[in-house]
Amino acid sequence: MSNSADVSSSTVVSNERFIGRVKWFNNKSGYGFISVTEGPKAGCDVFVHHSAVKVVSEQYKYLVQGEYVEFTLVETKTENHDFQVGEVSGIKGGKLMCETRRDLRDSRSTYTSNQNQSGNIEMPRESRSSRPVRPRVQRPRDNSDWNLVKKNTN
Repeated sequence: MSNSADVSSSTVVSNERFIGRVKWFNNKSGYGFISVTEGPKAGCDVFVHHSAVKVVSEQYKYLVQGEYVEFTLVETKTENHDFQVGEVSGIKGGKLMCETRRDLRDSRSTYTSNQNQSGNIEMPRESRSSRPVRPRVQRPRDNSDWNLVKKNTN
């Protein structure tokens, strides 16, 4: 995904967990930056790679801009950054937005009103023929003009 150094090749600075806010994260490239909001590194922007994102289930890992996260810092062996994020999770062990969005999407895809053989419920759809037809708007045809007509208001 990216030419960045993998988190596992770095050494952990401490087990201290920091809280920060995702400054930006490129889903396609799999990296971004988190602004540390608390602790001795408050105000610093720290590099984060998708391999540091810890989720419960096997899924596409990403972070959402503005999302608050909890993480550890590791010292990198590269010259690009002094530190990078070691392990990202939701605050106090909670879920990340990529997990909650997936849960929401999964729950929406299985909710409907009639249950089929697989146990999923299917919602009945209103047929197009039973819906009222909306009137078409009258517009001038090509190469014709609009005519302004005054309405009688008695």
